[in-house]
Amino acid sequence: MKKHFIVHAIIVLTMIAKAAGLPMPPTIRPVELASGQVSVVALSPTLKVLPTESFTQESLNREYRRIYLAGAPGESEQIQLAVKPDQELSHVSLSFDTLKGAEGEIPPKQWNCRRIHHVHIPMAGRWYGIIASQTGMIPDPVVEEETMSFAANEYGSMLLTLKIPNTIPSGSYSGFVTLDSDRFKQRIPIELQVWDFRFPAEHKLDTVACGVSFEDNPELMKLMKGVVTHVKYGVNSGLKVDYDKTSDKLTVDASGYLDAIEKYGKEYHVKFALPPTLLGGGSKLNDYMHSDKKAGEPGFEAIHGQFLAQMREQLKARHMEHDMFYYIMDEFPEKNFPAFNMAAAQSRKVFPELPVMVLPGEPASDELLQNSNIWCVNWHFFITREEHTARWKKLQKENGLIFWAYMNSLYHINATWNPKGMRFFPIALAGYGYRGALWWHLSFHVDDPESNVWTEPVPTLSRPNSPERLYGSGYLFYPPRTEKERWSSSLRWENYVQGTEDYSLMMLLKERWENTRKTLNVKSEDFDGYAALEMFWAMLGSSFRVQNYFAEPLYIDRFRQLLAHEISAHHEKPLALVDIQPTDARAVEALHVRCLAEKGCTFKINGEVPNWIASDGSACSTEIMLQPGYNLITVQLTDQDGRVKTHYREVLKK
Repeated sequence: MKKHFIVHAIIVLTMIAKAAGLPMPPTIRPVELASGQVSVVALSPTLKVLPTESFTQESLNREYRRIYLAGAPGESEQIQLAVKPDQELSHVSLSFDTLKGAEGEIPPKQWNCRRIHHVHIPMAGRWYGIIASQTGMIPDPVVEEETMSFAANEYGSMLLTLKIPNTIPSGSYSGFVTLDSDRFKQRIPIELQVWDFRFPAEHKLDTVACGVSFEDNPELMKLMKGVVTHVKYGVNSGLKVDYDKTSDKLTVDASGYLDAIEKYGKEYHVKFALPPTLLGGGSKLNDYMHSDKKAGEPGFEAIHGQFLAQMREQLKARHMEHDMFYYIMDEFPEKNFPAFNMAAAQSRKVFPELPVMVLPGEPASDELLQNSNIWCVNWHFFITREEHTARWKKLQKENGLIFWAYMNSLYHINATWNPKGMRFFPIALAGYGYRGALWWHLSFHVDDPESNVWTEPVPTLSRPNSPERLYGSGYLFYPPRTEKERWSSSLRWENYVQGTEDYSLMMLLKERWENTRKTLNVKSEDFDGYAALEMFWAMLGSSFRVQNYFAEPLYIDRFRQLLAHEISAHHEKPLALVDIQPTDARAVEALHVRCLAEKGCTFKINGEVPNWIASDGSACSTEIMLQPGYNLITVQLTDQDGRVKTHYREVLKK
């Protein structure tokens, strides 16, 4: 299989028309907004700003002096403001002016501002070989506050979120935000670039939340609304089940349960896991439906079939048979594979509308997957290798298998690569054709009244007498500390949410890329939509594992800029697809550039005629040697009507 990542080079892909280049966005470096008595710096929330942070003059963009955002209509965009006063600053508030453009306005109500708080991490964490080394006061909780305060001589941050109206025309918008306090006032310019395509809300990443309850924590669930798409189990069961051992007959009354999931399903647009799980603690199979029968044992199949048939009938009566999925067992060992297969096969037969999700504790065999619709891959047991990606693609294309991911390491509060890792993760999912992510919990502490994650973020995953610990595992939200306070989000969750929007953009690129491929009648898989997404993902990392997310946190705005240009370009003439690969993956010294286009085109690559051009002007290729630093590669096409478009590649050779 051809590699779509380069270990020592970042491939940057874009496609724009009639432009000499694509300047880096100003936020590729932190932007200095104010200095002196109060320092104010704007930067992406992908980078944590520690209280002791020290920005060097060389690291700052000191010319731009504005807040910069870019996005699609219907998308939300965020910027972090880091504030460091020489004396305590209190009664801090922000007020926004209307953003104005040539053809529209964005009112102040589209903005939201929250304070980023800190939690104390006493020691480094480590989990499955992944190190989280930051200690002390670490920024994570994101809290709604009417007024804010900032301690002297240390950085504190605010998170600003702009919801771009869905109907706003594309173009440039500008305005101001006023930062006011007891002794400092600053009027800060804002620049917004609105792209020429709408946010593709239909291309949504599946987000599966386990251990959550709409009934017990409605305020918490509101924070997840619009992001979480599947829940386990979401409501207190309400199922009434009666099993008569003498007749071996099961009677199910699901009316109360279905009332609840129908209500919350419509309100939150989520699907529910069908209860119950067949696997208990310690990998022991549970007694099923109050019988003495366990999955895979004699007699189980008869009871299980009755339950599935009755649930299907009652769901169909409410037109809800497509609103469920079957989470049969969680991280089960190989000894339970036969039991799972029996339950999954019967489910596919009795309740065909019910997708079966498999989440084994070990790599899944083909036999285990044969009765499954969704494979939720457990990341602890392997590193992404070329043979894995080849198998995933084969199962996706030939078997129609849907892939979800389950990666606990992303919970780390104190990893240097977080919250960047949370932001990049959905993009990695898109790069490998995955459709969802599963979280074992989002608020485990609601079940533990003794815990206080604000003051003692005790690692929920830890081993006695072992350095293995994971600070932040099982929660991405913080509970109220007072009666007036609400549930609070986290930097980790906010970055994941932003990443799900990036995922949607990746899926829009795939859709448009495939349309171009169809128009050009390109059959080669080297130029299919999967290959395009792999190429884009290669800008940020070389595998799913977070330790291989090599791009810098602030590179995210450049990535989105390139992605947006590529999406727009697929509606422009002349149509073309460009592929760049290393000539030798073991030593990245040169790139092989290939371009497929409409017939009758002429080409120039880096201003020179390519080494090879098809006789009908529908393709070209060449090799380009890389130099240390940035290498700009231009592929210019001119069609028979004189229309010119340039494809850009930017490769950083380290």
